[in-house]
Amino acid sequence: RYWIVVDKIVTDRERTIEALWHAHPNCSTSTESDLSPTSRIVNNNVGIDIVPSSSSDGVKWNNVTTIKGQKSPVLQGWYSPYYGSYMAASVMSYKAKIPSGVNIVAWAMVPFSGTAPALSSVSTTLLTHDSDSAVIEIVTGNESSTYTVEL
Repeated sequence: RYWIVVDKIVTDRERTIEALWHAHPNCSTSTESDLSPTSRIVNNNVGIDIVPSSSSDGVKWNNVTTIKGQKSPVLQGWYSPYYGSYMAASVMSYKAKIPSGVNIVAWAMVPFSGTAPALSSVSTTLLTHDSDSAVIEIVTGNESSTYTVEL
């Protein structure tokens, strides 16, 4: 029904981090910006929703943009099927500030086929974490599942 992606980031100072989710050039992309911004990548009637976790002490993704065919300040948003060939492709860029110490970032990757569900139909919450594990809750419709992930 979905995949869970968890990253552990250890830093000695506050930093701005960026998570990049790349799409194929044939795909369309969209983002719903709210407290936990969800992105959607679609090709025909098949797609995936990228749902970042929310928590009271977790990372707040406050800057979500789509990059496509960017040349400056760095190359971003390009697809190259083979050397010497390239085309613009969307990249969902999530940026956030994190404090020093151990930071946990969790995502649910929710695939769909046919009619796309509402972007807000899935939520991911980072319930607790320490340096060794994270507890994540995923809510889809009326169903809630909790997972413990070893880091």
